Formats: sequence, structure tokens, C-alpha cells
Amino acid sequence: MAMTWLKVVRSDGGGEDDDFYMDGDFIDKAGTIGKPLRAETGDHIFEIVDAQFKPLWRKQQVVDRPQGNSSVTPVTVTLEQVIAESKP
Repeated sequence: MAMTWLKVVRSDGGGEDDDFYMDGDFIDKAGTIGKPLRAETGDHIFEIVDAQFKPLWRKQQVVDRPQGNSSVTPVTVTLEQVIAESKP
């Protein structure tokens, strides 16, 4: 698979420098909100989790490598807030 530059952001614009997980794996310090990093192309799940590893923010997205992709022009992945299910 090809590698592509991407940048993960939150839909509310917050969380800069928060760590995130990709496909259930912790990404090193390169994997923080707002920082470009390289990842394989393909279908991925991106998440920010709480202390109990429950997702707070999530996005599943197929990442392709567009022409001109670089650390300056990364693919943007925008996480959406996970709405907690209310129990009756």
C-alpha cells in the first residue's frame, strides 16, 4: 500500500495536541490532533478515547493519496463527537 500524509482534526476545532488512536493502535507523538503524519492508504478508524478506552471522538474514512499530497497539503480527517447512548 502507498503512504499518504494526513492530518486529524476535531469537528469543533478543539483538541489540538490530543493523542489519537488509529485502528485501535496508539500512534506515537506524531499522532496528535492537528499534526501531519504519514499512514498507509486504505480504510481506517480514527478515535480519541477516554481513560476507560471508550471513544469520545471518531471517524472511519478511506484514505487515498491525492496528487500533490505532502506534509504541507495533507488529507484532512475530521473526527465527530460520539454521542453517548442514554440508558432507560
